[in-house]
Amino acid sequence: MHASFLRRLGWLLLVLTTFPSGLVRAQSIEGTRSYRVGYLRIQRYDVTRSFDTTRVDSLRFRPVQMELFYPSVQSSTGTLSYGYFLEAYGSRMNFGLSADSCRRVGAQLTDYLGAVLSLDAPHQLRILPTQSTLAAPMAAGPFPLVLYCPAYNGLSYENLLLLEGLASQGYLVAAVSSVGKFPGYMTMDPVDLIEQVADAQFARAYLQRRGWVLSNQVAVLGYSWGGLAATILAMQEPPVQAVISLDGNDRYPYGEDAGEDAQFSRIRQATYFAPHRLSAPYLYLSSGQETPEFVIDSVYALPIRARVASYVRLLRTRHEDFSCLPTLASHLDKRRPTPIAYPLLERLVSSWLDAHLRHQTSFPDTLQALLRQQPTRLTLTAPTLAPAYSSLASILRGTTTDAHGTPLPYVSIGVVGGNQGTVSRGDGTFELRLRGARATDKVRFSCVGYQSREWDVAFLSAGARGQALRLALWEQQIPLPEVVVQGARPVRRVLGNTTTSTFVNAGFGSAESGAQVGIPLHLGKKPVSLEKVAVQLSYNRYDSLLLRLNVYRLEKGVPTQNLLMEQVLMRVGNQTGAATFNLTSHPLAVTGNVLVAVELVQGWGSPQKGLYLSAGYLNGPSYYRPTSEGAWRRARGMGVGIQVKVLVEKAPDSTYLPPLPK
Repeated sequence: MHASFLRRLGWLLLVLTTFPSGLVRAQSIEGTRSYRVGYLRIQRYDVTRSFDTTRVDSLRFRPVQMELFYPSVQSSTGTLSYGYFLEAYGSRMNFGLSADSCRRVGAQLTDYLGAVLSLDAPHQLRILPTQSTLAAPMAAGPFPLVLYCPAYNGLSYENLLLLEGLASQGYLVAAVSSVGKFPGYMTMDPVDLIEQVADAQFARAYLQRRGWVLSNQVAVLGYSWGGLAATILAMQEPPVQAVISLDGNDRYPYGEDAGEDAQFSRIRQATYFAPHRLSAPYLYLSSGQETPEFVIDSVYALPIRARVASYVRLLRTRHEDFSCLPTLASHLDKRRPTPIAYPLLERLVSSWLDAHLRHQTSFPDTLQALLRQQPTRLTLTAPTLAPAYSSLASILRGTTTDAHGTPLPYVSIGVVGGNQGTVSRGDGTFELRLRGARATDKVRFSCVGYQSREWDVAFLSAGARGQALRLALWEQQIPLPEVVVQGARPVRRVLGNTTTSTFVNAGFGSAESGAQVGIPLHLGKKPVSLEKVAVQLSYNRYDSLLLRLNVYRLEKGVPTQNLLMEQVLMRVGNQTGAATFNLTSHPLAVTGNVLVAVELVQGWGSPQKGLYLSAGYLNGPSYYRPTSEGAWRRARGMGVGIQVKVLVEKAPDSTYLPPLPK
């Protein structure tokens, strides 16, 4: 998922100073900062919108958590640690969560960020001091308002340095948590995105009622998925005076995930998506990653009709460089070079706001000065306007059968190593979108118990003109070495991850049929018999769905042969909690390294699709495959909630698997 989840100089006038207490802090453009920074976490309910309709208490209504950074005149003694902002993740959807529970969630988030940032001592991240003082007296206002829309399921911690810097320059900054409809996890569904937009509107109205905001000096700022939310907010009433998108999804590349592509197209068709109503000055800062992580089919760029618009690319940067996290990591690990893009980003954002809210500076003058002084660090660019789908896109339709012509259900179909995939339906029929595929790419048809077959895209496209394909697979018996669990007293064990968390999740989101997620098991040399596999579902928007269990051999960390001899399927309703595959009628005894994976075969009902599993940080790695026959990916710092009940002669060891080859 984008949800990538996921899913990228210092220069003369912006000096970075390392304070003895440990955190990197930036001085203002003019030199000395005018204000200290105060912080409040404001939690209110929007009674005009519902949240959990099964509740009779306050959570029946929409919870809105605002993190407020504001100008203060109080000394910065007793400032908050960075961990305090991580703990806000726990309360963003449940204001009644205890402080201890929030601290535990903050600790989990710290471990995850430590794994992502490859920190030797992640706990040091929690104790980093910040510039913010809790509930410090507010300076005399009102102030220009900056509404910050975080990335996918994000909060203020992702760009804390930027938000504190703006508050110290006299801006009131309100970061609104990225929360979708109940149960609250953000997805690419249009109904989830508009909830984040509505939360920001609610925050604006609340702060204006308090008399803290200059009503004609309001800007919206967003990062990644929040960049799209901020831009959509600027399309609504009341108007805003400036828009900034930090490598946001208002510029969207098609081709990575067909399900996400479809969801983004639905967003473009939503009534609230109205680019013609965007008139505020618009700044888009894009990353300079020259080699994309996937084959881009086409790019959608927002058709801006604003009188003032600027597009600036920060060269030699990744998507994640638009967050302050790499800067914090470099400060904790002196061996790492300090990122040079973030101070430049702060400079551009501040100048744009000063120009269009306060009318104090000229952004073109600032930009031209930067271009002269840092020609290798940034460049002017233009939006890439392209159709949503390329002219080469096509759809293969047909039926999968066995050698006798009988329809064969639930066959995995996909471009080998690509982002195009599906699973045939119960009657064998299928539709495969080939958007972005090349003529020489291979399409593989595979099913447990049958011999896989491959054809060129060009060959299948030619055969599909004006008619449906009919493709047959032949049965194949795959001999597996016989393994038997021996010993006088074999014992049962539960392996895998026992997490039931509803705060940390991983799964399919808007994925299409054929997506898989799984966990590796290191079983050792003695035979282990698999009896049951339980999948912990934390979030389910389907009316009903069909799941399939797969058990793959792992060779050097790469999933290869499926060890099951027949399909193991399970129908699940609109439920959460444990869903269990029973393998008593599918006996399987294995040794060595295996991957136990659950696959989304088919879903029915609500168009607001989404299925997530409970997950935990540092529970070992997880594997994810976005499409049938697509490349496997490995998430090192997160383990999904899959538990395997096994019969063993003695407990398997728990050595970690070798990393995936690059």
